[in-house]
Amino acid sequence: MKYKKLVLGIDQSYTRTGLSLAGDGKLLKVASLDFKGCKNKTEKRNALRNALTNIIKCNICKADEFVVLCERIRTFSHGVETEEVPVSKASPKMFISTNYIKSTGALTAVIVDTAYEFSIPVFSVDTRSWKAQVVGSSKGSKKEGNKWETVKFVAKLGFDKSSVNRAGTVVYDDDACDSACIALYGFIPIARQTLKEEQ
Repeated sequence: MKYKKLVLGIDQSYTRTGLSLAGDGKLLKVASLDFKGCKNKTEKRNALRNALTNIIKCNICKADEFVVLCERIRTFSHGVETEEVPVSKASPKMFISTNYIKSTGALTAVIVDTAYEFSIPVFSVDTRSWKAQVVGSSKGSKKEGNKWETVKFVAKLGFDKSSVNRAGTVVYDDDACDSACIALYGFIPIARQTLKEEQ
């Protein structure tokens, strides 16, 4: 099938990177790369490069236009994460550490450089923007946590990314779900998009 536009959505992380494909506004594939067997960040970047190359080679001929969207690197957050450093004890706003920004920037560079080999543009999108425009809200569920809304949203579209681990607990591939929403962001009206080209 030939598509007018294919969008590869990427939620990049060294823990697990979400990779999803959407064509003409419809999700086609929702998956993630867990970097199993990788010993360090260099090996993880190489694994991502290989995965991206395979995805692009298999799909670039299926569309008139092929675009890659990835998550924009944050420099601050209102949440509390292990990589973040508080501005002050009184402020909930957190600045993300320099090491995090550098290492994630290297991961983003792999995406940009790989896409460049195929003359494919790469744009980044702010987390709050894709959540608000695709899922409907940039705020997560107080009860279930920040990722639950995207998991529910993607499940309703026919992609249930839940599984049961060895302990018998249900776990969710929220990275795959985030990347799915990022891919769909490429099909919302341009006036509502806040994309930044990455080079």
